[in-house]
Amino acid sequence: MVDANAAAHPPAPFAGGTALAGLIASRICHDLISPVGAIGNGVELIELVGAAGPQELSLIGDSARSASSLLQFFRLAFGAGLDAGPHGVGALRRILDQRFGRERAALVWHVAPDAPLTRLGARLICLGAMGAFAALPRGGEVTVELGADAVLRVTGAGPGMRLQPNAPAWLAGDPGEEAAEPRDVQWPAAHAAAHAGGAAVALDQSGEALRFTAALPAPG
Repeated sequence: MVDANAAAHPPAPFAGGTALAGLIASRICHDLISPVGAIGNGVELIELVGAAGPQELSLIGDSARSASSLLQFFRLAFGAGLDAGPHGVGALRRILDQRFGRERAALVWHVAPDAPLTRLGARLICLGAMGAFAALPRGGEVTVELGADAVLRVTGAGPGMRLQPNAPAWLAGDPGEEAAEPRDVQWPAAHAAAHAGGAAVALDQSGEALRFTAALPAPG
């Protein structure tokens, strides 16, 4: 459980700033290869047949939409800028629905449409959701909540939930016993965002459930 007062004492910066940038770049490239490659395949098919048929247009259209949704998500999760300005809840939900809509786990949303969500809060929700969905290869539920106490919670629960043992250390800014890989980038990235924005974050596991918690600073 995160103490809301701990936001006044953010964790130390993640030691591997350059390494973190490399992890983010590798993760973005890994996730974009499939839809971008599919767009290329669609173009090649059109070149072979000499015309754009329904199959080719469907392949290109679906892949382009997938790539676009990934870019919107990555811009919010990893892009520059963490000002305390508001971020629309509806826009964030659309981005997450597009990003995780085809995952085995279901996204459950418990954030009021008019909740005072900041860009930092939106970023931490994205990163927490990345970690929760990655830990649920057999499905389950990922629940997003934002309480009146300015504490957001992302909970993942399901059969066979697998959380990387070093994830709490990476979230705390500690390299841990094993270095993070691109698939793990959400945890050191969440640490870096929390430190920069003055939030306090924690990650707990109990049985087949994990909970990522962030105590957000009061809006300026």
